[in-house]
Amino acid sequence: AGAVLLTTALIWVGTRRIIQPILNVAQAAQHFAEGDWLKRAVVNRNDEIGLLAYSFNRMADELTKLYRSLESQVQSRTQQVLTASEVAQIATSATSLDELMERSVQLIVERFGFYYAAIFMLDDLRENVLLRESYSAATRGPIERVLSSLPVGPGSIIGLVTSTNQPYVAADVDQDPHYLKVDELPDTRSEVVIPLSVGDEVLGVLDVQSSHVNAFDREIVATLRTLANQIASALRSFNLLEATRVDLQATSALYQASHRIAEAEDKDEVLATLAAVLEHTPFISALFRVDENQLQTLAMTAPQQERPDQLPALPIQRAALEEVLGDNQPITIVDGESAPPLPPRLLQMPRRLGCQIFTVFPIAPEGELIALLIMGAVDRARFTRTNIEPYISLVDITRTTLEKVQALGTIQERLNELETISTVGQSISTETNLENLYAIIHRQITQVMGDINFLIALYNATNDTIEIPYMDEGGEIVSVEPFPLAQGLTSIVIRTREPLMLVEDTEARSKALGAIVTSGGAAKSWLGVPLLVGGEPIGAIVVQDLENEHRFDDDDLRLLLTLASQVAVAIRNARLLEQTESQAQRERRLFEIATRIRRSPDMHTILRTTGEEIGRALGVHRAHIQIHLPENSDTHLEEQA
Repeated sequence: AGAVLLTTALIWVGTRRIIQPILNVAQAAQHFAEGDWLKRAVVNRNDEIGLLAYSFNRMADELTKLYRSLESQVQSRTQQVLTASEVAQIATSATSLDELMERSVQLIVERFGFYYAAIFMLDDLRENVLLRESYSAATRGPIERVLSSLPVGPGSIIGLVTSTNQPYVAADVDQDPHYLKVDELPDTRSEVVIPLSVGDEVLGVLDVQSSHVNAFDREIVATLRTLANQIASALRSFNLLEATRVDLQATSALYQASHRIAEAEDKDEVLATLAAVLEHTPFISALFRVDENQLQTLAMTAPQQERPDQLPALPIQRAALEEVLGDNQPITIVDGESAPPLPPRLLQMPRRLGCQIFTVFPIAPEGELIALLIMGAVDRARFTRTNIEPYISLVDITRTTLEKVQALGTIQERLNELETISTVGQSISTETNLENLYAIIHRQITQVMGDINFLIALYNATNDTIEIPYMDEGGEIVSVEPFPLAQGLTSIVIRTREPLMLVEDTEARSKALGAIVTSGGAAKSWLGVPLLVGGEPIGAIVVQDLENEHRFDDDDLRLLLTLASQVAVAIRNARLLEQTESQAQRERRLFEIATRIRRSPDMHTILRTTGEEIGRALGVHRAHIQIHLPENSDTHLEEQA
């Protein structure tokens, strides 16, 4: 019994020494599992149980550290989610684009603890990115950067991301080949640039910089991409909203302007209406009428600048502009970039007004350059296609209206030509007096062509001379005595039997044709057509403008050719009628003279009557008639009358 009791006591004591430490470890594990992260097992043995307690405590330390790390990460991710949510809230509640960008970069710096954040936006030409908003932890506000504009493409991280539409992380900027050092940000050690894009369309980039190396891990980049997507969506919404607002205002202005332009009856009225619309534009603008040798300024608007008392004219040739602008395509010029081959004087004008960017809009209905509109701005960021879209439409409306006006003018010219041809045809069918016929032709031609010099030349093939029976010299009708067919332009038309039109550099072209130019100089515009009957020339019709080049065109040539065929027949008929009447009058006069002579009773009366009648018929004051009789006659008769 004693042995049994002793054995039992030893077993109990031994079991307690073994089991109790295990129970203690088990209890510590249970408390640890219930959330008591500070609970640890007591380690006071060097055997296996002590090793078990030590292993448990080490595991508890590692789990506690992992928990703290996870808790920190969860807190950080929660903060990121909250920041993303706040940015999304700003995106939906911001009243302006500037407010959205300002609050976004500020939250990114303050919530994430970064050094600097900025938003860059693409310009309208999609060639450069412009700094729109920034925030620095050092200044607790925006900073002015010298490099506020960067070209798209390699050369900087921002330009590279804009061109590729892919985020880029520079873990250590000192080792990154694409990093472009900015003096205003000396503490930058790492940088990430994320595109602000909607689909494939890049609107700009989000630039975030840190003062620590390797500050942007995968999770941070993913969060910033989420923020960038929200900002990009908000930017697109604001752009659409801005476009809608602009369109509403522009639609009203365009409707009123287009209504007034549609009622315009001529080119000058159309351009005057467009000039009136430009008086209210917020952009720097100038409207020019294109003449042959100069640009006449019709309107000039420069906000916050005094308008000049006298609008300047630019001595620029139309031909020099048509080589570049003849296709009606606008050209945009950005300060500091290579300009297209436009005349330097044209490019200097908007630059003197302070334009950093401007667009030249040609107005060339049916390929004829009539006017130029230049619009620009001091701030490139505000001169977007969205903002100037209404004026692009206005230019299109103006061009269409001018085409309509020209078409109506052409129709009216055709009607006038037909009326002229009809009137001349009716007149010459009944008019037998050449002077009246010339006056009718002159009056009808000037009604179509306007105030011009007019003449009709007649050709005498018998003696190879030209006479001008009718010529308008400044409103006075004169005639020119016959002169030999020589080397003048009129002689060339009669000799070649072909029409001739010279509308520029007339003197040099006349000399090239072999024509003799008088000391008074050649007319600036000259048009002549031959008068042909049966293919043979009987004269020419000539019109000329002494002061203006390009006064005549193919329509004028066609009108004169049509009239010339009718006029030539009428002149021939009138001349034949005059010749017939003259012949009949001579024959009638001869008959009367012969009758009086036959009634004379003697030789002396016959001779006196003959002398009187011949003198009266020829318009002479004295006639002498002497008759020699045969030699065997002693009679000699002599009579004076």
